[in-house]
Amino acid sequence: VGYAMQRIRLERANAELGEANALLARQATTDPLTGLMAKHRFDAMLSQAFDSALADGRPLSVLMLDMDGLRSINDRHGHPMGAHTIAEVGQLIGRVVGLHGEACRFGGDEFSVQLAGSPVAVARRIGERIRQAVQEASFALGDATVTATISIGVADVTPAMQSVRELVSAADLALYRAKDAGRNRVSD
Repeated sequence: VGYAMQRIRLERANAELGEANALLARQATTDPLTGLMAKHRFDAMLSQAFDSALADGRPLSVLMLDMDGLRSINDRHGHPMGAHTIAEVGQLIGRVVGLHGEACRFGGDEFSVQLAGSPVAVARRIGERIRQAVQEASFALGDATVTATISIGVADVTPAMQSVRELVSAADLALYRAKDAGRNRVSD
């Protein structure tokens, strides 16, 4: 009987350890606010995709996305509403991107999307679908409901690029063009 009880305890401990390891794996690979891929994992995948795109000549596009006016949401409704809006926008981005690529929260209210195998024209269309989805959505928390918009920059790999940093910088510059052109738009 003693051996059977020890075995049951050991099996229970193993099951709990397995659950804890699964939770740790999710926490290590997932952004806790949005449920999107963790940035470090996204960066590693983007680096591999960049190297493959240069080696194989296949397209790779990147979107840099920045929510417009989050500060006013925080000022009017508080930071919990701002965080809720970021989380909901992140989940919306993930749904729109779907099987086309991978998305992550870059930091704060900024996001990044990688679209391996997608030329810039396809990436621009996906960016436009994200922009429209965010603009049409409303985000509720407690008694308050807010709307948001997002600006998006799009870039694709060119043979002249030496590093993934150049690709991300090109998408970031396109994002600034979208912001400078009045926000709530996609620019490449």
